[in-house]
Amino acid sequence: MMAYDAPASLKAAYRRACHPNDGTIQKSLKKFDLAILQVLAAETAVLTRILQSRILLNG
Repeated sequence: MMAYDAPASLKAAYRRACHPNDGTIQKSLKKFDLAILQVLAAETAVLTRILQSRILLNG
């Protein structure tokens, strides 16, 4: 089984959440949650386009 390699943007968001500049972990975790959702939305959009193109190609 292959290991999942998180996108660089997700890794950067995790680093920011673990090392907050404002001193509040709670705010950083909310930012990290938002970053996760943004990455998932982007990946979902890409997968949707791939599926749509395959459906169109296969008729």
